[in-house]
Formats: sequence, C-alpha cells, structure tokens
Amino acid sequence: MKIFRNILTLLFLSNIIFARPIVIKLATVAPEGTEYYNLLFEMGQRWQQETAGQVQLRIYPNGVVGGERDTIRKMRVGQIQASAMSS
Repeated sequence: MKIFRNILTLLFLSNIIFARPIVIKLATVAPEGTEYYNLLFEMGQRWQQETAGQVQLRIYPNGVVGGERDTIRKMRVGQIQASAMSS
C-alpha cells in the first residue's frame, strides 16, 4: 500500500514539474486600455494566480488578429482559442 501511495505521489509531482502552462490566446476588437480590455486582463491575471501560473491568457486587442469573422476562422484552425465578440 505504501509503495502504491509513493508511486501516486511521484506521478503527481512529475506531472506538476514537467507540465507546461496552458496558454489561451484571446482576440478582441476592444482597444487596449479600455474598461472592457482591463476586465479581460484582470480575468487573465486571476486565472494565472489561481492556477499557480499553469493557465495564462494572452490577449490580442485592437483587432490585430482581424475582425470577428477572422477570429472565428482562426479559432476553427486552432490559431487562437477564444474571442471576445459583440452579439
């Protein structure tokens, strides 16, 4: 039983040590510095704090990835994982 517990502990620790952070790329047409952008930025900071840096949010503001149609296309091909859109 003790060996089993040690193996589980080793697997758990190795997963933490060798795990790479998850980076979520989010595109938005909201300009950097606006209240909407700041809310997204704060959300990303909280994710990073709550997960000890294992989840990171990379925001692409000002429509640098393109318009809303472009972001949908880029999500389909896996270039970005999220988009903040108006609907």
